[in-house]
Amino acid sequence: ANSFFFVAMPSLAGAVCYTFWMNSIWGPSLSMFDVEYNIVYASLLSVLFGLCVMLTGYFSKNKYSVMAGLRAAILMLNLEIFLGIVFLNVCFLVKSFSFAAFAVYQEIFWLIFLFFFLLSNILLVFLLEVNRTPFD
Repeated sequence: ANSFFFVAMPSLAGAVCYTFWMNSIWGPSLSMFDVEYNIVYASLLSVLFGLCVMLTGYFSKNKYSVMAGLRAAILMLNLEIFLGIVFLNVCFLVKSFSFAAFAVYQEIFWLIFLFFFLLSNILLVFLLEVNRTPFD
């Protein structure tokens, strides 16, 4: 097994996770990145994380690890498609792909009340993402 890439891929996945949280905002002016298309950037980071998981299984040179990495990556990509559709609905309402615009829009009216049925779907997807007992 190529031990450098086997160790580097989970490290890269951790760096992607930290970058994802740096992309998040905690208020209208509390953002580390000033990116106009935060939603697109976050979805690209999510795809990169799935690729890191898949490549970790590949670089282990074990056929069961490769299959597990592919299974995990496919599950993540399927759920990302659904979350992308949900976020597009919110983006059409806010008319922006920026998390800061979401925060500014919610000063007027909270999005949780407008998209209550989408919230139940998002919570279901979050439960699917953690791969716990009822869904695994």
